Amino acid sequence: MSEAQARIRRRWRRWTADEDREGCRLRKQGISLAEIARRLDRHPDIVKRRNRDVWKLPTEPTVWIDEEFFDVWNPTMAYVLGFILADGCLKRDGKWVSITQMEKPILEDIARAMQHRGRIYQEKRGAYRLEFRSKRAWKRLSELGLVPAKSKVAILPPAPREFLPHLVRGYFDGNGAVCVREGGKKPLLSVSIATGSSSLKAQLDRLLQSELGIVCSFSEYELRIQGHRQAKRFLFWLYANTDRSLYLKRKYVRFASTLDRRIAWVRRSA
Repeated sequence: MSEAQARIRRRWRRWTADEDREGCRLRKQGISLAEIARRLDRHPDIVKRRNRDVWKLPTEPTVWIDEEFFDVWNPTMAYVLGFILADGCLKRDGKWVSITQMEKPILEDIARAMQHRGRIYQEKRGAYRLEFRSKRAWKRLSELGLVPAKSKVAILPPAPREFLPHLVRGYFDGNGAVCVREGGKKPLLSVSIATGSSSLKAQLDRLLQSELGIVCSFSEYELRIQGHRQAKRFLFWLYANTDRSLYLKRKYVRFASTLDRRIAWVRRSA
């Protein structure tokens, strides 16, 4: 028997009571039928049939969030909105939203903020995925300017001015980088923000010029804030009033540690 034949026989083997219990448990947690098939090493068609005839649970996973989360502007909502703009995806079905990120802790923070009742999945390439199903949240996100397949058409949502740092920080944590040049005697900061949308680049450029007097440079897929003083001004604006807000700790620590080292260099040079 070939390996392929053995795999087909294994995936269509007779169901056991333990597999039924595990399948029911996973469905009740909101795990998709395709994911259950993968975990139980079963053919997806037989899992669908088992769910229909034996488990009798809803075909679509039931993963809920606080559906009013995106209705009212606040620092946390603005941050999550920016993060979805960077690393999220609105499915074309008008229901599903997913966020994919390499660092699981920030997804856990976002899940708690949205009161997400579901799991965070790890994908084959090591990234983590948080997803939820809500027609109301999907519609609200689309009203704020988010669209499916947004990489080249994304725009900055129209946020109240007081929440702009939180919105931009969410996007920056998804698609930005704190760069440190170590060539000279003192560390020098710069910032890059990735986007394939020319509209979003233009909006960010106008925003940073009007709010902070920062002049940006561009490449096809990136906006850059060059010069230590400009980068420091941007990052101070970005991380002000974050005591109770969300932010990616790794990027903040890189910024703060670079400032500490620069202050130490100034003191030694005095």
